[in-house]
Amino acid sequence: FALPTGIVAGLFGMVGYYFTKFNFGLSGLWQEWLESAFLFTAVVSVVLLLGAAYWLARAVIGSEYEHLPGAETMLQYWEELEKWHADNSPRHKTNLAREDFDGFLVNALAGCCQKNWKSNLYRSGELYRAKRSVVWALFAIAILSILYYMNFWLAPDTLRP
Repeated sequence: FALPTGIVAGLFGMVGYYFTKFNFGLSGLWQEWLESAFLFTAVVSVVLLLGAAYWLARAVIGSEYEHLPGAETMLQYWEELEKWHADNSPRHKTNLAREDFDGFLVNALAGCCQKNWKSNLYRSGELYRAKRSVVWALFAIAILSILYYMNFWLAPDTLRP
């Protein structure tokens, strides 16, 4: 989760840098067109990056994993099963306790696998949406970069950052 978040934050920083260094207010028909195209592309880039941040947050916040019980809990349950079978079925008490314990483990594992499978399916869908949004944002930022450098080349030397 840290890498996609870092990528989105870096792209936000890139858009912010271009926006603060762009020379607004230069005269000329091309400059007005360039400013309009730059502002539109910057807004599209920010909206796409906000969408990516939203999908990333949903991928992390909306899913939880199921875990098997801890070793102490399992040992305690095993001891309870042995005691119960010792009290209630004098013959084959260890084998019956082992069968019950194996059934408990299989059911716990199956429940964990099912919930984790659903959680992974949900997370992969959210991460796919975030990735798709980042790819479109990269495309918009590439256009933004071209517009920024066109503005840079059109500005007089005294106004270049």
